[in-house]
Amino acid sequence: MENIKNLLTVPFSKSNYKKFIINFLKEAETLPILEKIPPTTFRKTIESYIVFGTYKDVDENEIIILSIKVKNNSSAQTAHRQFVAYLLENEFINYKAAIVAYYDDIRENWKLSFVTIEYSLSDKGVELKFKPAKRFSFLVGKDEPTKTYVQQLNPIYDSNDKPTLNQITDAFSVSRLSRDFYEQYKIKYFELYDYLITNTNFIKEAKRLGYIEIEKFATTFCKKTLGQIMFIHFVQKKGWMGVENCWGDGDKQYLLNTTKSYNGNNYFNDVLEPLFYNALNVKRTNDLYLGEKVPFLNGGLFHPIEDYDWKNIDFCIPNDYWYNEEDNGLLNILSHYNFTVDESNPEEQEVAIDPEMLGKIFESLLDTKDRSSLGAFYTPREIVHFMCEESLAVRLAKDTGFDYHSIANYIRYGDALKETEYIQTLAKEIDECISNYTIVDPAVG
Repeated sequence: MENIKNLLTVPFSKSNYKKFIINFLKEAETLPILEKIPPTTFRKTIESYIVFGTYKDVDENEIIILSIKVKNNSSAQTAHRQFVAYLLENEFINYKAAIVAYYDDIRENWKLSFVTIEYSLSDKGVELKFKPAKRFSFLVGKDEPTKTYVQQLNPIYDSNDKPTLNQITDAFSVSRLSRDFYEQYKIKYFELYDYLITNTNFIKEAKRLGYIEIEKFATTFCKKTLGQIMFIHFVQKKGWMGVENCWGDGDKQYLLNTTKSYNGNNYFNDVLEPLFYNALNVKRTNDLYLGEKVPFLNGGLFHPIEDYDWKNIDFCIPNDYWYNEEDNGLLNILSHYNFTVDESNPEEQEVAIDPEMLGKIFESLLDTKDRSSLGAFYTPREIVHFMCEESLAVRLAKDTGFDYHSIANYIRYGDALKETEYIQTLAKEIDECISNYTIVDPAVG
């Protein structure tokens, strides 16, 4: 059986995808590879699709296997998900889910997704719940980190048993990634903390800044430093670090590559701190830093803590804390994970490190006492999503004169609604109102 990495670390190909499906599902019923054109509604974003086969688990749950060729550079995630929902509702009725490869002709990476749709029992038998489809995706392909999808898909891939729907759902779970990442992040956090509270220069600087409790400065310093490192990983994912010409074409492993090429004795002092405080924190002509472009980030994250004298104080954080041949340095660990800057919602989640996860990690690292004093409780995405939907529904009902419940249903379940003349009128009115709204997020600190 071919190694999973050989099939998923390369640009999309139909033959590799078919091998993956056969090995992953064991007894999938494969079909002839025939490209089909989607219905007119979806042709703006989807070029063609292929039904590779079907699968039925031991509990009689049926799954459809698809590949979908999207229009080049199309990022219409909702439309991509809606198309699979359309197939499940109209062509593959009573199928519970779909395994889908999304790809185009340009990008060397692609998405391996699991799309689910909810059904419920009624006196009429099985019927579709009035809820949108949900999509969970791994970003795979050339140069993408492999740790997460290998770790989560391999138990099924290497097993001789047919997977159940629940096992496949768990393999595409974001919460599994969150737990694994948090445990590794926590180890590196406390490793740095334990080093700093015994470091003579760190203790001197803490006292100079007026800290009576050294541990308090260490906590602040660790959170700040690791937060800076994590934020740069999101920035470099966008191709904005070490840019020679065009933004987006930068080094997506910028930090890891700087530590690999560093030959001195103090990477933190010589490379990281100047990058934080002389580059990212300072507006520069043409954004140049050491002959390459890096952005100016003026949100305060890259300001030194209080009056921390970073130019003259040297904590001598060991180089192998950041990178080492044993592959357990902080930058080694982070390089194994995929970072996403895509905005997720309850219906659309990439199995990757996203900014929301950082909020949860920050909250988890604080003692209960500290959380209470700081008011630092992270609001789950589902609650934020609901609050936004409610706020919009109430305002739109007031401005359009439409019934509140009709608008609320349209906002929440628009993916699942069949287009009618009323829906088209409703959508047009809502679009006109929204184009004139200004939305403010009050959680600015």
